[in-house]
Amino acid sequence: MKRHILYIISATFFALILFVYATTSNFQNSTTSRQVTSETYTNTVTNVPIDLKYDSDKYFISGFSSEVSVDLSGSNRLMLNTEMQETTRNFKVSADLLTVSSGTVEVPLKVENLPSGLTASVKPSKINVTIGKKISKDFTVKSEIKPEQISEDVEIESTTLSQTTVSVTSDNNTIEQIDHVEAVLPDDTTINGNFSGKVSLRAVDANGELLASVISPSEVSLKVVVKSSSSSDSSSSKNDKNKG
Repeated sequence: MKRHILYIISATFFALILFVYATTSNFQNSTTSRQVTSETYTNTVTNVPIDLKYDSDKYFISGFSSEVSVDLSGSNRLMLNTEMQETTRNFKVSADLLTVSSGTVEVPLKVENLPSGLTASVKPSKINVTIGKKISKDFTVKSEIKPEQISEDVEIESTTLSQTTVSVTSDNNTIEQIDHVEAVLPDDTTINGNFSGKVSLRAVDANGELLASVISPSEVSLKVVVKSSSSSDSSSSKNDKNKG
């Protein structure tokens, strides 16, 4: 009888030990699992374009940053990597201007189509945008060559543009400030002889300050003819003979 009781006590004791071990092991596994699934990954996506919502047939917008940075966070690394790549990205950053008709306004930026399980923070969170009634008008094109872009021993005889009038589109207030359109010689170009090539255009006010606009066409051909050294020598010889 005593031996039977001893067996019962021993069995109960070992069962208790096994129960405690199993419970502790399950708790540790559960804790480890929670720690793994709660790990958060964060990455920054740069140069994300802003989708501006407005009536482009009626209004012209300017003065805003066209790209922003977005901080993405989530526990699913694969999903995060997918959103990091431009070709596989689902989310986009938008700004709603549909209720704005004129003036400079501060617009909040919103992240759309973000997959479930990810969070996003946009930097900056707001942008300033100038919006006004869209107008197109023709303006005269003038060639613009900075003095420092002309070699010291070169004298320009003539400049010719393939087009002397172009169409400029902007908001109504900016159109009123435009004086003319400049055909600008690239900064890295120096006139040390005859030149012929494509040059970009920009709309400026009477002081030469750049104004936001869209110009059609955006480029024209510029031809620059310089006075040849033989002509200069010939002129010098004639002047010497006259003096004699």
